[in-house]
Amino acid sequence: MSVLRPGRRGRGTRRPGHLRLHHAARDALHFAALFDRFIQNLRRFVGYDLQYFAAIEPQRRLAPHVHLAIRGTISRAELREVISATYHQVWWPTTDATYNGDRLPVWDEHTGTYLDPDTGEILPTWDQALDAIGDQDEPRHVARFGARFDAQGVLAGSRDTSRCIGYLTKYLTKHLGDCHQADTDIQAAHAARLADALRYEPCSPTCANWLRYGIQPKNASPTTGPTGGPG
Repeated sequence: MSVLRPGRRGRGTRRPGHLRLHHAARDALHFAALFDRFIQNLRRFVGYDLQYFAAIEPQRRLAPHVHLAIRGTISRAELREVISATYHQVWWPTTDATYNGDRLPVWDEHTGTYLDPDTGEILPTWDQALDAIGDQDEPRHVARFGARFDAQGVLAGSRDTSRCIGYLTKYLTKHLGDCHQADTDIQAAHAARLADALRYEPCSPTCANWLRYGIQPKNASPTTGPTGGPG
């Protein structure tokens, strides 16, 4: 059974608090894609359609980590090699332009598009915004696993088997929001800051939050509207 966590910046590359929060928010949003890439890489590495069972749980700092049971035998050194080589690049448009408060893009029935509330110009579509990403641009986000990981070998029929299966399956019926409760003011403040960082962070190509950054989400409609929720 293995435990994987998203990467954390080293002490030599510390960022201002709000930037670290946004980085952590994007790590959480793209963790599933990072894990999917890890499984792809691991299957290529071992050369067969590896079987696994996984459950995601938030840490106390609310960063996601995954508990993973893998069928078969893979050494810790090989797992560490695949983990260190795995990353996920998010090639999404920039979020330089912003609309706030009551100044939000409006839907135009005649053109079937969203318009700038001041100039009336049609906002770029999702495909147009992607096409505007140039060869010299950087990815919006790069997600990696951290250096910390724990792997344990478990034999079928051993005393550890039931314990590990129970530990994994309890998350099938446990709500992620119930995993950890804020016991101190510091923990509550951290959760509030992370929620605020996530509120207007685009989570997918169809997310309504793209309108706040001057981009029409994929498959935009009159009901899309910039709200602050998942697309």
